[in-house]
Amino acid sequence: MKKATSKSPLKEPLLRLPGQSIDEQMDRLFNEKLLNYLLFALVFFLLASVGWIQAINQSRLNPLLIEPGVRSCNITFRKNSG
Repeated sequence: MKKATSKSPLKEPLLRLPGQSIDEQMDRLFNEKLLNYLLFALVFFLLASVGWIQAINQSRLNPLLIEPGVRSCNITFRKNSG
């Protein structure tokens, strides 16, 4: 009779690393939910800072400073809503 050759399950490569599913879940939570809101708040903070700097210096509103912030808010809002 032939001996049955079977591999030990400990010698086979691991299917997943320990804690991999939790790490993936944390990454997904940060990237899909939290990051968008943080970027949204950062853009509004920067727009408010530009507004305050212009008010303190009594300078006119420069659309070239405001346009990138408005565009990034628009992109972030569309990404979150759809």
